[in-house]
Amino acid sequence: MRTTLSIFAALAALLAPAVGAPNTLTALQAVKLLPKDAWARLARVEAFEGAPIPERWHILVHDTREENGLHEYVIANGEVVASRAVSQFAEDLKADDIIGNDAVKVDSEHAANLAEAYAEANKKDFATYNYELKKDGDATPVWKVTCVDAKGEEVGKISVSASKGTVVKHEGFAVEPVLYNGMTKKEFAAADAKWERDRAAKAKKAALPTQQRVMRAEPPPEQPRGFLGRLFGGGR
Repeated sequence: MRTTLSIFAALAALLAPAVGAPNTLTALQAVKLLPKDAWARLARVEAFEGAPIPERWHILVHDTREENGLHEYVIANGEVVASRAVSQFAEDLKADDIIGNDAVKVDSEHAANLAEAYAEANKKDFATYNYELKKDGDATPVWKVTCVDAKGEEVGKISVSASKGTVVKHEGFAVEPVLYNGMTKKEFAAADAKWERDRAAKAKKAALPTQQRVMRAEPPPEQPRGFLGRLFGGGR
């Protein structure tokens, strides 16, 4: 399982666009823009109309300084654009709602790739993704990704374990896609291409000739000067 999660981490680095550019942040990249003391109090993540990345991430954390125990940060264009004690996604939060940043091993990108794979396997077209990350009934953090068509109608949805990256439930998608060690075809192709590039780079490096140290000739020892040499060339 640790190997599979490390593959997902490598894929996230490989497939994710640069942090800070408009509309390119994955959910976990967006969380990193919060104050550091808020990371461990992460309770919920929401977003609409991702393509696959949404324009805004709504990140809810438990905050005992607020009367309702809730604080919401809105991330857009690589920065925090709103920080408030109210949210359209929850009226309040309790300590039991805390997921914690360390419990989430799988980013929104892998969840979106899985949703795309399920839609393709079922030959269903869709336009955007809606995201939700929160604790499930058994206190396990779960990604829920809903595929929505151009008319705004739900095509299907999947639930993905945020700690393992596996699909725990799918609705509206009767056919399951073929996965490769937990990866979608898209992710497997990206990982395979990276492996080929790394192998080529290592082969090129191994083929370079070993640089040998060039020994510089030592200057000849200075000859003792005679009387005239000391007179006209400067004595010691």
